[in-house]
Amino acid sequence: ISYCEHGIEFRDYGYGSGDTVGNTVTGNTVEYCYQGIRLWSTSEDCIMENTVSGNTVRHCGYYGEWDDEAAGIFLCADEGRNLYQNTVNGNTVYNCSNGIVLAAVNGGECYYNTASGNTVHDCYYTGISLYADNGGEITYNLVTGNQVYLCNGYGGATGIRLYAQYIDYDYGYISHNTVDGNTVYQCANGIGLDADDGSDLMSNTISNNTIYNGTYYGIYLYTENEGEITACAVQDNEVYGWEMGIYLEDLSGASIYNIDILDNVLYSGTTGNDYNIRADHCDQLIISGNDVAHGQYHGIYLLNSDSVLVQGKKARIGTPEQA
Repeated sequence: ISYCEHGIEFRDYGYGSGDTVGNTVTGNTVEYCYQGIRLWSTSEDCIMENTVSGNTVRHCGYYGEWDDEAAGIFLCADEGRNLYQNTVNGNTVYNCSNGIVLAAVNGGECYYNTASGNTVHDCYYTGISLYADNGGEITYNLVTGNQVYLCNGYGGATGIRLYAQYIDYDYGYISHNTVDGNTVYQCANGIGLDADDGSDLMSNTISNNTIYNGTYYGIYLYTENEGEITACAVQDNEVYGWEMGIYLEDLSGASIYNIDILDNVLYSGTTGNDYNIRADHCDQLIISGNDVAHGQYHGIYLLNSDSVLVQGKKARIGTPEQA
């Protein structure tokens, strides 16, 4: 399937049209489309328990320039509708604007979906994205076992990103999602949590990921313009080869607080990060049990941050055998 606006689309549209349930999209090659494969809920009903697996999607989202709203595989809950218990598994997506997107916009709800075992590479904006705006809610989704690499089309490009922002009349909300056991490498940024313009990210977990040899931030939590990131955990990740290994920053009246940074490994042999862990303007952090080595400047660096507990393993120069 090639050279279409949308390669394959399942959409529930119109009052009483019925749920879109139990469909399977597999074994397709989709290329040179705006959206490669799209599941889009805009009616009174739901898109649920569908499977998108074993497809190859490539070269989507480019019309003279990269479109940040396009994607290889795009699942969206729109206009107050529901998208839940869908599975995106074992697909190969590359050279797209965004690789795989789970979105909730205009009051839509996207929950209990899974993106697992996909290979995503060479995408301009993000490899895998969870996105919410204008009252949309992204909750209880799982991103696991994916391989994401070479997503570095511009400086803000990110391998896996959770992003909420204010659009039109309301904020985006992203909570209780898990990003676990993924491998992300050679991207501009590895895994990011990003809340803008009063939006909220709460109780999300970034765990057991291997994130290495990129440009700027291995894992980042960033908010501005009264956005809020709270009650999140960054734990048991291996992060090395970045300008900053784990970086937290809030700006312009925003808040990052009550964050646990636990039991991460921030080195590999002699390959470290310039700053292993850095937090700017953050409060109520627990930084505990992390194994930190080979930072060019700082092992752990805190700037204008309050009520922070740093405990556990020591920052050091050597490998474990040299400690």
